[in-house]
Amino acid sequence: MNVWDHLHEIFETFKNSHQMIIGGDLNENIYSSTNSQRKTAISNFMSEHKLSTVECGITFIHPSGQAMSAIDYILFQDHYKENVIKIEKQEINSNVSDHTPLMLSLKCDISFKKMKELTNTKNLKVNWNKVDKNEYKTLIDDKLEKIKPISEKLNLDQAFDELNKILSDTTSKIAPRKQKGKKKKKLPVMNDEILHAVKRKKTAFYIFGNNKVDQKNLVTSILRKKQSPHMISGNYVEKSKR
Repeated sequence: MNVWDHLHEIFETFKNSHQMIIGGDLNENIYSSTNSQRKTAISNFMSEHKLSTVECGITFIHPSGQAMSAIDYILFQDHYKENVIKIEKQEINSNVSDHTPLMLSLKCDISFKKMKELTNTKNLKVNWNKVDKNEYKTLIDDKLEKIKPISEKLNLDQAFDELNKILSDTTSKIAPRKQKGKKKKKLPVMNDEILHAVKRKKTAFYIFGNNKVDQKNLVTSILRKKQSPHMISGNYVEKSKR
């Protein structure tokens, strides 16, 4: 299957729901007088799907500078022609490609779907070992029988949405729910009484720490006074020898 077969399949799938535009290097001058196999395939494709384009002139220059041609096009559907404002070449100095880019300007109406509000609900993993699978299958079968048969390709998205909803709702109904644990009691809110108690506690620790340092310095001073000059000089002599 070549590229035109793929494009044909895409057009047949979405022609009733989308406006399609094709742009790129067709590797063929569709306005030339020659009748190559590629040009015939492009012309047949455009005729079958009622596509048009605008001639913009030379869009390709070979790196050697010896050859040039118009092989880049933007194709649009005929019934969408009134929405096409213009197609023109873009002469960009920083362009290092051997193709000249094309720009399409068109009128379009873009609508945005309203996004669903995000919730904090978590999708819990289902323990299928604790699920009654027979009951699950029965519920699924009952709901599937009520779905209308698909008659057109356009109904595929709706059918998938219905199927997903059936599976989700049935799973939520049949799966065992996780037991919620007891919440711990919150600490009492800070008030003036608690705030003063915290301050008094910090002050007490500060005073205790300072007193502990003063007591240590006092003990060290007393021990030094009890040492005799002979002991002090002896320690000094020993340290000097070392």
